Amino acid sequence: MHTNNRLPQKYIKIIIQLSRISPTEINELMMNTIHVKHDLKNTVYPSLPRCLLVIIYDSILLIPILMITSSITLFASTAIVGFNSNENLALQTPVFVRQVIIVLTIFCFFSWFWIKNGQTLGMQAWRIKLISINDENINLKQTSLRLLGAVISAGFFGLGYLWILLDAENRTWHDIISKTRVILLPEASSIET
Repeated sequence: MHTNNRLPQKYIKIIIQLSRISPTEINELMMNTIHVKHDLKNTVYPSLPRCLLVIIYDSILLIPILMITSSITLFASTAIVGFNSNENLALQTPVFVRQVIIVLTIFCFFSWFWIKNGQTLGMQAWRIKLISINDENINLKQTSLRLLGAVISAGFFGLGYLWILLDAENRTWHDIISKTRVILLPEASSIET
């Protein structure tokens, strides 16, 4: 039985086309991101109620994820330490470990969405996008600063969020800290026309 080890012509053409793509373009294709330049002078910014609705929407999505990661942590802890029927299962995992896992889960959730396309699912539903003020893709440093800034904004009784009402450019504290902006995207029907 003789097998033909040659590649069909259509595969050779595809390989040649792929070899012409730069590493940056390959990374963008793999991450499914396309960088779009935004005109910040003519940009519409979302209102405070819209931003708060995004927070509620994302919280509704994040709570089940946190429940799943907490359950996995409890089961892993039980598997490692063993189950003692006289103890509460939640007490077998140190509080610090549970807190670190919750913070990492929240960080990964937001970072992945913001770095991938600048929008969480809540932001997509409410047509809000996170962009960098220097019109580059959002990076890990900016997501870290933004999340830290959001905690600070909430920690001062929400004053960092209410700052959007006082700032001339409609920015929150975490926008200022991370050098990012949230913009309101046009409706789908106005994009098509």
